[in-house]
Amino acid sequence: MNRFLILILIIFTQCDTKWESKYSDLHNKQLEFSFINESDKFELDSGKKIIINVVTASCISCVEELQYWEKFIEQHDLKEKVNLLFVAQGKRTFYFNKKIYLNSDFTIPIIYDPDSSFIKNNQMELLFSEHTVVSDSSGSILYLGSPILYPSKKKSFLQILSQ
Repeated sequence: MNRFLILILIIFTQCDTKWESKYSDLHNKQLEFSFINESDKFELDSGKKIIINVVTASCISCVEELQYWEKFIEQHDLKEKVNLLFVAQGKRTFYFNKKIYLNSDFTIPIIYDPDSSFIKNNQMELLFSEHTVVSDSSGSILYLGSPILYPSKKKSFLQILSQ
């Protein structure tokens, strides 16, 4: 029985830190947010973790992902607990404008980044497939991976937020 419990603990520990070995050079990297303009009316509440989700505005599945994020945030009551920084990079399309940008029912603040400055400035091109980063309030990366795209990451994602 004890061996079984130890095996389970090893498996869970490996799952939670898998991103750290894959992107070891990014662990505790300080993120840079200078691409945010004053006109974006975005402020980070100090002391709160930051969920950063980056999508391509011309990608239909990415736009759909944003709508799932809204439900996830509401379901887990995250709006008051964390800072939300959702970035749409690249060229905006009619679909993006209709579903997200001009949709008054969509309540997550989106910062439009036409030049993909956030990804470039933070040298994060290789991990764009992860879409989502959790950082502490100073911008140090704590976790990579989307619980929306990868449901297997949901538990570890929520654990990081609650620590």
